[in-house]
Amino acid sequence: MPKAVWFASIVGVAIIVGGLGYVFLGRDANTSGGKGTANESDPLAGVTINDPSGVYKPYMDPSITRGIPAGTVWGNGQTISIDYDGSKTTKDGKVVEGSVFYQTYYVGTSGSVYPMSGGVFVEGPKGTYTADNKTYTSAADGRPGFVEVSVVQDSGMKDGQISGKNVNIGMFPVKFQVAE
Repeated sequence: MPKAVWFASIVGVAIIVGGLGYVFLGRDANTSGGKGTANESDPLAGVTINDPSGVYKPYMDPSITRGIPAGTVWGNGQTISIDYDGSKTTKDGKVVEGSVFYQTYYVGTSGSVYPMSGGVFVEGPKGTYTADNKTYTSAADGRPGFVEVSVVQDSGMKDGQISGKNVNIGMFPVKFQVAE
């Protein structure tokens, strides 16, 4: 891909109006999808997102060796899986047993991002974590959104208090579909 086309596909435009920030995600000319809609290969194509702080910018930490592919449908009951190498939850050279968590968000028609539900990925063999996801009766049906993946570092008990630090390791664009 020529550098100019690559650059044009990742550049966005931010506009500040009356103290509110609006981010318009740049997409290349080969991406289809109208404003406020999502397509199968890129659920964020043509979608305006009110995200002045950049919280919902898709990313994947190197500790996730296989993430959630763009265009994944979330909420219809299918099994979703990721591969996580355990490096963010290592203590004294050993992987600390624990959970990999997710939180879901959907983008409303106005561009606002709304939190939904969260849960736990179930650990399987060789660092694969899965979730059987379902969403019932929601305004998110057919809307684009995000799945944020996080882990807890240094979890334990100290002086009768639960301790630990939540570390976000990925933000993945998805499309929501209500389970029948």
